[in-house]
Amino acid sequence: MALVTDFPRLWRDPATPHRERKRMVRLLPDDVTLLKADEVVAQIRFRGGATHTIRLPRPKPACLYAKGWLC
Repeated sequence: MALVTDFPRLWRDPATPHRERKRMVRLLPDDVTLLKADEVVAQIRFRGGATHTIRLPRPKPACLYAKGWLC
């Protein structure tokens, strides 16, 4: 229970190493579904039953960033 109340403080603490932040994040989501269509949709389900949906535009193909390459 302490992690829930102290999460923001621990996350922002400069003394918290990145490996510990990764461990903290792994405790939060129960399931993540990625859907790739006209946009990328991430459906996140947390252990308490809450859900969150994130929508992002699809990234451009890598070949568009390289000079002289054709897709």
